[in-house]
Amino acid sequence: MMLLYEKQAVYWQLADPVTEEVCVETPLTIADIILGPFDEECLGEHPPESDWSDWFPPPPRMTEWELEALTDWVETEAEKHDLKPDPDTYRLEDYFDIRRPMNPQLTRLEIPVPPAPILEQAVGYENTRNARYLSLWWEPAGDEAMVSDGFVTFTGHWAGYLAFIHHKSIYHYLAIYNLGSSDDPAEYHLVIDLQERKIYIAKASDAETIVAGQWEVIPNLAGQVLLSSEDYEDLLKSFTEQMQFVPSMEEVRQRMEKDHQSVQTLLVWLDDRFGK
Repeated sequence: MMLLYEKQAVYWQLADPVTEEVCVETPLTIADIILGPFDEECLGEHPPESDWSDWFPPPPRMTEWELEALTDWVETEAEKHDLKPDPDTYRLEDYFDIRRPMNPQLTRLEIPVPPAPILEQAVGYENTRNARYLSLWWEPAGDEAMVSDGFVTFTGHWAGYLAFIHHKSIYHYLAIYNLGSSDDPAEYHLVIDLQERKIYIAKASDAETIVAGQWEVIPNLAGQVLLSSEDYEDLLKSFTEQMQFVPSMEEVRQRMEKDHQSVQTLLVWLDDRFGK
């Protein structure tokens, strides 16, 4: 251990318990007090076991938010001066039972990702929240391509999704993975790193953990997102406006044309990158 301060001599004066007269003067340094033989001598070969891990069992790994939430709960219990925790106050009561794995597994695929926003527009995603990770797969219920950034999950533009995964230079990378079909739910999802422009494959549960983990969430509380009152009002207003909006036939035609153009832009990029 490197000490970032100069050693200073510390003199411990040992007093006789009866006369209280100093009988020995022993020079020690700060390093002798912090670690080394001094600690081993005081603790002995069998130091007492602590019940801290029984009272506050730590998981293998925690996000910053989860650690803060759990620490707040511990402080609340400590203020009661009762070290036996009350399970009813446990903020993450099912944390150790149903929490998804803390170390989701990603496998990097050597598939080039088009520069933003070519792929995003082709699958119908607008990155208005500046998300880093995006998940793609096929859902048999409704027979639709699915898009999720962990904050919102929706049916994307199926033509763009299929154009990407079925491209002749990409399909062989994905053929061994079940990304979902009309008959079977997806076992794996594609995970796109929108910043690094890299693509990964992950099991469905791991992919959900990754995309949800980029927001302030409690994974075992149904993926609920914590919003301020202002953000909630804005979200509710936006949702209401969308529900009340009825596009005209011309707007529908324009959107279809835009989606078609987005897919063509993706295909042109892929063909230029890999060659026709």
